[in-house]
Amino acid sequence: MAQHLGLKTIRSFYLCKAADFWAWWVREGCEVGQHNRVETLFPIKGNYHSLYVWYQEEQLIEYFYNKIREQHGVRKLTDKVTGRLL
Repeated sequence: MAQHLGLKTIRSFYLCKAADFWAWWVREGCEVGQHNRVETLFPIKGNYHSLYVWYQEEQLIEYFYNKIREQHGVRKLTDKVTGRLL
């Protein structure tokens, strides 16, 4: 496979795989309650504070719906995927 791909393509592929692994690793840590995984692996010296924000999908929908209402007034919004009125 590597013989048919250019070096730039292979490098991009591995960078994507590394990013996917990093995202999975952080997400998996949060799901099992290890919110400080990154700080434990890569300690930061000096004044440093963390902020963790957790939203469920429904909470995000409600947040953005309220923002749209604030900026554009009351409107009937429909989820294009589910057809559900918001």
